[in-house]
Amino acid sequence: MPTASGWPDAPDRYPSDLTDAQWELIEKLRKDPLLSKIPAVERDSVYLLPDTKPLGTAANPTPLSISWVLEDYVKALAEAADKVK
Repeated sequence: MPTASGWPDAPDRYPSDLTDAQWELIEKLRKDPLLSKIPAVERDSVYLLPDTKPLGTAANPTPLSISWVLEDYVKALAEAADKVK
């Protein structure tokens, strides 16, 4: 199995630090007949929260974590939104 940075058809739009599990999820979404029709999947603008960085806490925010990751979270969402045509 290739490493995250070694996926042969990995769009340049995805960060190189995605884990193999995250790449597998993206590939499953792209290959699924129904899920591949989701606009974000079609244009490769899916954003996956990082597992190993503080921004990952945005998946299950708490009152204490929101202010800690808000700036990074907004930046990540803006980058994904910029891919919308």
